[in-house]
Amino acid sequence: MLVLPSIGRGYILRRRLAVSAAVTCILIAACPAHAQDGYEYELVYQPLYVVDTPTGGLLPRASMQVRVYVYGGGGVLSTLNVGVTDFLFFGISSGGGNVIGTGDVEMNPRPEVNARLRLIQETLMAPAVAIGFDSQGLGAYIDSLDRYAEKSRGLYAVASKNWDLLGPFSLHGGVNYSFEGRAYDSDLNAFLGLIKTFGPVDISAEYDFAFNDNKAEGDRYSPENHGYMNFAIGWNINENFRLAIEARDVLSGRLDEGGTGGWREWHRGLKLEYRNLF
Repeated sequence: MLVLPSIGRGYILRRRLAVSAAVTCILIAACPAHAQDGYEYELVYQPLYVVDTPTGGLLPRASMQVRVYVYGGGGVLSTLNVGVTDFLFFGISSGGGNVIGTGDVEMNPRPEVNARLRLIQETLMAPAVAIGFDSQGLGAYIDSLDRYAEKSRGLYAVASKNWDLLGPFSLHGGVNYSFEGRAYDSDLNAFLGLIKTFGPVDISAEYDFAFNDNKAEGDRYSPENHGYMNFAIGWNINENFRLAIEARDVLSGRLDEGGTGGWREWHRGLKLEYRNLF
């Protein structure tokens, strides 16, 4: 039987939100007030994601992005995104585990889809705001739980603000509701992220609170799940190609407080992106 800490789950969630909100306000206050309107800095293509969490960025009309993500267990996930207008893009993704290596390939049960629509353009004082949907989770698909190891974003809303701080610097934050594993945990979730660019190199950090993923499910999760923190270093090789090395779930550790004996370990990932106009 799992037992919540004596201080209570509600207190833990409120504390996380308070700390994250304070950090975000400090970062915003510390940045100069000459924002780059509408992401119009020297990057040709706006970042669509921090690491995994979405931004308010979009693809230019009549453009495409191909993302190939290589993860543990020989897994490969490929995504094709297409810019329909300057305010809307959609995409489709597919992949599976053990694609690289030996043994049988374990494909995901179906292709997944995503789309994003920008509602508000960024101005000097206000962030860009976008809404979207993404049914693609990460890691292995768990049939018994009807979900991916890391839940898909589902419906989401995100705000993004850019500054010139010795080069492009941006903050991103939003909320989402996943349609996976609702029988176990269907809470509304939140996420935060930042991107700092130094010439062709960008450094990204994000935190997914995982409010919708902190109840026990078999032997994998426990009430002590403290969310997902991910980092990435990307190199924009040229206008079309970007390569990123990722450190994922860096706050994880052994989660056996409730007697489950489950493990969730930090791991590495690799992403290659190709972007181009039709």
